[in-house]
Amino acid sequence: TEHLLSVILFNCLSLYPISEVQQDCASPPVVKNGAVLGPVLASYKSGSWVEYVCQHYHFLDGPSTVYCHQGNWTEQPTCLEPCTLNVTDMDSNNLTLKWRREELVFLHGDLIEFECKQGYSFLQTAIPSPGRTQCDQGRLNYPKCPSLEK
Repeated sequence: TEHLLSVILFNCLSLYPISEVQQDCASPPVVKNGAVLGPVLASYKSGSWVEYVCQHYHFLDGPSTVYCHQGNWTEQPTCLEPCTLNVTDMDSNNLTLKWRREELVFLHGDLIEFECKQGYSFLQTAIPSPGRTQCDQGRLNYPKCPSLEK
């Protein structure tokens, strides 16, 4: 009877494709500069979800909610780095900030406006705002202000 039971069990299992068996997910993926809200579990049932947040000044790109589906997590977000102004780079390019502010940190995508120091000027260019640049995932291209004197 034991052999018969195992044959019946095998036949029952073969009627249902393995893909239909609900598979749990392991702990959610680690996101650099990000964290899961709430406690992280060792396993999650299919259909459950977690929510990600980014560290201070980091920009969340992608879905904040990630779902467990048949043993796999849906696409997780990335946390894009901020730009921190470098005073030495500003000085070497003869720049000052156009708008006064306490912090020198800008989020990904933020526009930053500079002015040239006295005695310096932006090169003549077709760009309407030559002193404006954008924070791009922690990278910043500083405008240049050459001397007015030749």
